[in-house]
Amino acid sequence: MKVFYLAIVLSVLLTGCSRKWKQPTHCNFNLSFDTETSSGVNEINSSTFYVSTLSFEGVREEAGNIDISKSIDKQMNGNAVELIEFDIPQGTYTDLNTEVVLSRNSGAAHTARINGKHSFSGGSFNNFIIEIDSDILLLADNFDADGASTILLSKKVDRTANIELDVTALLDGIPEASWIDAVTGPGTIVIDSDSNQSLYLYVLMNISNYVDVRFL
Repeated sequence: MKVFYLAIVLSVLLTGCSRKWKQPTHCNFNLSFDTETSSGVNEINSSTFYVSTLSFEGVREEAGNIDISKSIDKQMNGNAVELIEFDIPQGTYTDLNTEVVLSRNSGAAHTARINGKHSFSGGSFNNFIIEIDSDILLLADNFDADGASTILLSKKVDRTANIELDVTALLDGIPEASWIDAVTGPGTIVIDSDSNQSLYLYVLMNISNYVDVRFL
């Protein structure tokens, strides 16, 4: 009989523990595409991005891993900041990753479009336009305010985090030789799936390196 009661007590405790770690922490994510910062090499005049989904994958010490997603379907222009509310199960996350999918909707011609000016080391410059029509996957590790990779999400303690893509830094990372090769005259440098494909692929392959996700 004692064994029976012990089994019931243990079952209740385990159920309560399981329910506890299913409780969410309300998080506010400020999503932005930074195009204002300028190094004097690339200056962005306008930009448009189509955000499709926001997802999180995480490893918790107290409970099972998480894999949750939310549909956004939002056009973002310039340096606008989009506030996205997300409930994430509480726990101590030793690894938390963010995935942002950019994908054009039925009425959009491009997934992302960036207009700007590139200045060469010799003093000359060319305007450029980047048009990406394929889906873009932004992947980034999450960090706490102190730079630690372990993030604590507690019940009834709201958290805020910034998700930022530094677009200017991404373009600054393109080798100067690639910009020079793209110049065919005084006109605008066009970078898309048909023109200057090496620059196009560089942007797609390196874009996640310039995404920062940080809790405040």
